Amino acid sequence: MTMILITGATGKLGSAVARALIKLIPASHIAVSVRDPQQATFLKELGIEVRQGDFDDPASLDRSFAGAEHLLLISTNGMDHEKRSQRHCNAIEAARRARVKQIFYTSLLPGPLSNAFVMKAHQDTERNLKASGLPYTILKNGVYAESWPQYLGEGQDVAVPANGPISWVAQSDLAEGIARLIRERGHAGQTLSLTGAEAIDLKTAAAWQGRKFRVVTLEDYVAREVRTGKSEEDARRWASSYACVAQGEFGRVDRLLAFLLTHPLQSAKSILASASRQDRRPAGALQTR
Repeated sequence: MTMILITGATGKLGSAVARALIKLIPASHIAVSVRDPQQATFLKELGIEVRQGDFDDPASLDRSFAGAEHLLLISTNGMDHEKRSQRHCNAIEAARRARVKQIFYTSLLPGPLSNAFVMKAHQDTERNLKASGLPYTILKNGVYAESWPQYLGEGQDVAVPANGPISWVAQSDLAEGIARLIRERGHAGQTLSLTGAEAIDLKTAAAWQGRKFRVVTLEDYVAREVRTGKSEEDARRWASSYACVAQGEFGRVDRLLAFLLTHPLQSAKSILASASRQDRRPAGALQTR
């Protein structure tokens, strides 16, 4: 059977895909490439082979990718455009040297002309994939519903520079859909969108959480973010996402994920509203992948 390799498997999405995949194929046909294998002992205990591979060390990627036929390249996290692009390029080149038969890459929903800063590394990587000569499938993932704090912030007062729709998707549903696509293989040369079943705007999401919502100026938003400890540069970079939300770039709905799963998609409301019954600490790192 085909050897499937997953990068970034100690992250939330990567580990969820690995867990979903072992329900579909034997664990002996799955391997993961991680920077620190000590952080992946939970996957080793499931029978998955754990390999050491660092995106900043191409030689380690050559060793880690050896024998892999299908690669799930989970985009790296963070807002550093150049560093993320280079890391993804290193992985694509290693995959080419390893003669990987197909790369599945996790991008974000906005398209190649998006002005959201978070999309820059994705746009570079998508171009590099298309130029690599390798069969590829680009997965345009919707916004994780669990990442709502990055879009709505904390506290009772939601103050953001724009309103607009987001096709929120549960991370577990997304992981299962990706696992099924990898198992099926195919879709080479295609760009697929994996989203929730409906687009819900930020104002509605805030109302589900019992929170006040208002649109503020860009300068007010940046100043508020700086007061929480974020650098002005990072605040302005993230703020660029809101203009794209307002233009509908994060709100496109595609039925593919619902078709792939054997159960109904989790509703955005069930995830977003549940946050009103919990303390509102951020649910993980900024979604840039």
